[in-house]
Amino acid sequence: MPRTGFRRAIRKRKNRSSRNSRRKGGKPVKTQEQLDAEMMLYQAEKEGKDKEQVKLEIEKMKREREKAKLDEEMDEYFKKRDTDN
Repeated sequence: MPRTGFRRAIRKRKNRSSRNSRRKGGKPVKTQEQLDAEMMLYQAEKEGKDKEQVKLEIEKMKREREKAKLDEEMDEYFKKRDTDN
């Protein structure tokens, strides 16, 4: 393979790594949590509920998710630390 072809192949491989985070056209991919939040807001608007109340519920859910994730990470850390000693 000539050197120019090799360099081009490397460039293509580097560009592929960004496919996981973005779709064609440069739009970021939405997470399941973001989709759930949008659906909750849509349903609230459709049913005539207060959007601000729903936004507060979404923020509360986010905090609970983050707290659960941190608790899980702490548990793993302490288990690992205890087994190392």
